[in-house]
Amino acid sequence: MIRVSDAWRTSQLDLIVPEGFVEITLGNKVFTKTDIVSYMHEQSGCLLSGELPNNKVEFSLDNSDGRYNPNIVDFEENQKLTIRYGFDIDGKTEWIKAGTFYLTEWNTPANGMEAMFSARDLFVFMMDKPYTRERTGTLKQLAERAIAEAGLPSGSVVYVHN
Repeated sequence: MIRVSDAWRTSQLDLIVPEGFVEITLGNKVFTKTDIVSYMHEQSGCLLSGELPNNKVEFSLDNSDGRYNPNIVDFEENQKLTIRYGFDIDGKTEWIKAGTFYLTEWNTPANGMEAMFSARDLFVFMMDKPYTRERTGTLKQLAERAIAEAGLPSGSVVYVHN
């Protein structure tokens, strides 16, 4: 056990994170903490070693009322979803964008109390496809060709800086 002074403990009270919120927007539906049963956001990557960024979210929603019937498809593969995090600061919720993701999997067991979802960022569309186009030109040109070849979902926007 590490002993700390009372002054240190008092100063740390200002650093404690306030209550947090997660909001998931999928199509025209918005899910909040009353709908979300579990949530995990995984981020990895190291541009120095050549590992592309990897953002993945997994979450499950309350399905106790059976609204996510496995026989009725409410969701589409590669459907866009956005996530943001909110923190209650002095009685006001401040929101931070967590990212834009695309639905990769969902599972609603017939007798399940939860509907489970997985979503990834745009890099998922580039991971398993070999680049087959021209290999000459500027880095920007190569990146733009790779993005064009990836077959990204319609409406997705990628900005490549000069």
